[in-house]
Amino acid sequence: MPPRTTPPTVVHLHLTARDGRTTFTLLTQVPDQATRDTIIDPGMESGMQDGYDLAEQTAVELAIRSDVAKGSEGSDPALR
Repeated sequence: MPPRTTPPTVVHLHLTARDGRTTFTLLTQVPDQATRDTIIDPGMESGMQDGYDLAEQTAVELAIRSDVAKGSEGSDPALR
């Protein structure tokens, strides 16, 4: 493998739990403007958004299943 000539792109993921909710924060540090522009290209951005939407849908479904298993179905209107 050839040696790296630019610093790597670093992604920081931070999950914060508060009041029964979890906030997902993602910070991407890039070595240069060209890398940033590639990441925010409309095609890549929409693909990433699709992935985040699927992750959110999965989290909601898991929370609902957990509530049902605990016998508290419908306890949180935000999960319906």
